[in-house]
Amino acid sequence: MPSVFTDTYRRGKNRGGAATWRRSPPAGRVLFRRASRRYRFQQDQSGATALEFGLVGAIFFLISFSTLDLGRYFLTLTELRVVTNAAARAALVDCYKASSCQLSSTQIQAIEASEPFLNADSLNLTINQTMAATGVTTMNVTGAYPFTFLLPVWQSYVGIKASVVFQY
Repeated sequence: MPSVFTDTYRRGKNRGGAATWRRSPPAGRVLFRRASRRYRFQQDQSGATALEFGLVGAIFFLISFSTLDLGRYFLTLTELRVVTNAAARAALVDCYKASSCQLSSTQIQAIEASEPFLNADSLNLTINQTMAATGVTTMNVTGAYPFTFLLPVWQSYVGIKASVVFQY
C-alpha cells in the first residue's frame, strides 16, 4: 500500500550485520527532527549557571572588595585621628608654658606604636604653636599619612590629614 509520501528505501544493517532495506522517513519528519534538535538546544540549560555566575559574580566581587577597601580607608583615617589626638595631648602637657613645642623622639615613637595599623615611617606629625599679643596660645597638631587604594575604582593615592587645634 503506497503511503502519502514517496516511498524511498535505503540500505542498512540489522544487529546481526545482515543487509536490510528500510524505508526512509518522509521529508516532513526530517524537518521535525531538525526542529526538535533546535528545540532541545534551546531548552538545554547546561552552562546557564556558569554564565549567570560570570555576569553577577564580577559585580559581586567588585562590590565586596570595594567595601573592604573603603573599610581600610576609614580605619586608617580613624587611626590617624587617634594618633593626632594623642600627640596633641602629649604636646599640651609638655609644652603648656613653653614658647615653642617639640615632642621628644621617644614620645613620638610611643604615640606611633599605640596604633598598629599605621606605618610609623610614613606618619608625619607636626606641631605649631603661636602666641597672640592678647596672651592666647594656639597649638595646632597636624598628622598626615599616605593611603593607596587597592582597587582602581577610586583615586589610587590619597593623602589623609587630621588636625587638632587647642587655644589656651
